[in-house]
Amino acid sequence: MPAVTACLACRALKAKCRRDDVKDDCLRCSRLGIACESVPRKLGRRLGSKNRPKSGSTSSPSLQTTPRSVKQPRISIKSPSPRHHAREYADEAETPRDGNTRHCTPLSTSQHQQTSSGAAQPFSNMLNVLAKVADEMPPNQLPSIPQNNLISSPETATSPYSVFDRRKFLDMYRQASRSLDPDPYMGMAVLEEGLDLLLNNDPDERETKILPSEEVVYSRVDQPRRDLADEWDVLTNGSLSEHEVEDLLDVYWTRVNPIIRLLDPKIYTLQYMRSTSCFLVSTVLQVAAQCLPVSRHSSSLVSRLDQHIDLLHSEIVKKGLQSLEVCQGLLIYSTYMRANKQHQTWQFIAQAISMAIELRLDVNASPTWHSTEPIHSHLRASVKRRNIQRFWMCLSEWDRRLAFIRGRRPLLRDTMLTSTNSLRTWWCEPDALDCDVMTCATISFRGPVGTVQRNMQRAMATHELLSFEKHLANVDSEMDSWRAEWYNRLSPDDKQRADHDIRASRFVLLMTPYDNRLGNEGMPPLARDECLVAALEVCKNAIPLLGGRQMGLPVQNVTAARLYLLGYTSLCALRIMDAALRTRDESRPNMEEELFHLSILSALADKLCKLNVHQNIALIASVLGRRLLHACRKVVNCTLSRETPINPADQMASINTINTGFINNLQQNTHHHHNIFNSNGHGNNNGGLIDDLGGLTGTLVPQDLEFSFDFAHLPNMGMDLFPLFDNNDFGTGYMP
Repeated sequence: MPAVTACLACRALKAKCRRDDVKDDCLRCSRLGIACESVPRKLGRRLGSKNRPKSGSTSSPSLQTTPRSVKQPRISIKSPSPRHHAREYADEAETPRDGNTRHCTPLSTSQHQQTSSGAAQPFSNMLNVLAKVADEMPPNQLPSIPQNNLISSPETATSPYSVFDRRKFLDMYRQASRSLDPDPYMGMAVLEEGLDLLLNNDPDERETKILPSEEVVYSRVDQPRRDLADEWDVLTNGSLSEHEVEDLLDVYWTRVNPIIRLLDPKIYTLQYMRSTSCFLVSTVLQVAAQCLPVSRHSSSLVSRLDQHIDLLHSEIVKKGLQSLEVCQGLLIYSTYMRANKQHQTWQFIAQAISMAIELRLDVNASPTWHSTEPIHSHLRASVKRRNIQRFWMCLSEWDRRLAFIRGRRPLLRDTMLTSTNSLRTWWCEPDALDCDVMTCATISFRGPVGTVQRNMQRAMATHELLSFEKHLANVDSEMDSWRAEWYNRLSPDDKQRADHDIRASRFVLLMTPYDNRLGNEGMPPLARDECLVAALEVCKNAIPLLGGRQMGLPVQNVTAARLYLLGYTSLCALRIMDAALRTRDESRPNMEEELFHLSILSALADKLCKLNVHQNIALIASVLGRRLLHACRKVVNCTLSRETPINPADQMASINTINTGFINNLQQNTHHHHNIFNSNGHGNNNGGLIDDLGGLTGTLVPQDLEFSFDFAHLPNMGMDLFPLFDNNDFGTGYMP
């Protein structure tokens, strides 16, 4: 079959033109519905790059009719170089892969007429077309011609890396790549490998995908990591019913929060707490359950919540979870922590301090995460800021309280928030709670108390001569100054608790210089009398405090810190009385007065033993009460025996004539508590408890007075690493 000249459309795309006769339309044009026109082929030499018409030549009518400054639309096809096609048609005339037909229109009417008339085309040669395209390109722009050293393929012709010259790049950094590998010749291989990974046109998403469990590697450490899961929520997992949760929340807001002073009821609704921290919800419900009257149902609630809190705390520690709400839960739980976890009180407080510092709550009351999280979006900025400030003040108060009891320096520095000027105004600012004044008053009280204690530590470490009169005047001056500023601003219930804390703190400060040498050197008469009166004042006023205003509900006032401070005070009173007996001091009180003092202490011990609260707190009080009662009986035995120097029979008669009912009552209570202890197995068995004669033999021994803390270590403060530093000295005077 003779050769058939290709039509203009197929010739422009260098496509196969299939038809039997030159007069028929080709298959491609018929399929696309475009005009199929042909011009006779020119035999002989064709126009090329050497004999193409020069710019400005009049030999080519096409150059005269189409100005070079007018940019004509080009044909767009998927090929390495879309600029090498003819100019007759604006769009590609081929069937795409999806099977849809796209129609193209002629480039211009004049060209279409010129083609129809059969006139010869000046750029029928492909080299001529390329030269025309090169003339139309802007200066300093290279065509994307596929080469071995360029990144180009039919799939990546439109890629931003299509004009990247790989060979030129590698030559440029060949010398610098020698430092990428110990073998200088392997540096280029390392560079090429990195370049291949960087310019991969078909990347695998699995190469860069990060699992949710792996986000902790790159996430900021000062952001919350919340303890939220369905199995941790007390309502979702079925630990408590909805009405039980609502009732316990009412108990918390009315009985517990005025004492803990930590949560704002306008913020911490049940829905809000469940969306922020499961641990906070559990601790709030647990302390509320302990404030219910003792019953089988309330005991079951406390037991279930205790187990759930243990599970949550272990998960928080194991997974490193943290948030403001977790810190608040740690403070709430530490306030009424059960007996078998009392040794972990400082561990929980220290954990809350470390979380708060890592969340940068110590330097910023409005952190970024707190203002951007959708959980807090409904809160005003001032409310959110004040919520963090309230937590920080409660945390500082906890730190100072434990530091005072343990005889060490607080960990947290004084800040502008806890300064005297700030405390005087913070409690009366907008959005303040009624209990905020007690928070400010407590922090203001802990400041001078800690200062007096640290000054005493300095004097004891440097072996300065101690004047008890000056020490007493200094302590009373600080207490009176605080009372004048804050006492009248408190509510009646807060005044009752504040009175007890002031008396107990005053006794500890007065007793501090003599705690370590009471058993050896004794005390001067003035110091002994003042300390004994201060201790008995604490014990006497603690009896109605433990009873509470509501019968059976004194647990609001019976915090673990108050119980231990009360136990220390009562045992110190017995130590003072026992030391006076052993030194045969003539200025000591007479026997009747000593029996009166011992009666107060034994009444306090009985109140502790019979405290009608849940077992978590009752066990602490019971152990302290039993130890106190045991020590009281030993002291009263020594007191009564000194009045009957010869005949034991006369001694017993003397006892019966002085206070027979009192002694018999003590003896009956001894056997009663001894049987309880042996039957249920609860309590602390450290130190001799009850002897075979009902505890009426001998005097006090060190085992009788063993306690979880004392201040006997203070004279050794000179051996401390930083013995003379104040709370603020680490920011100014400390040099590594």
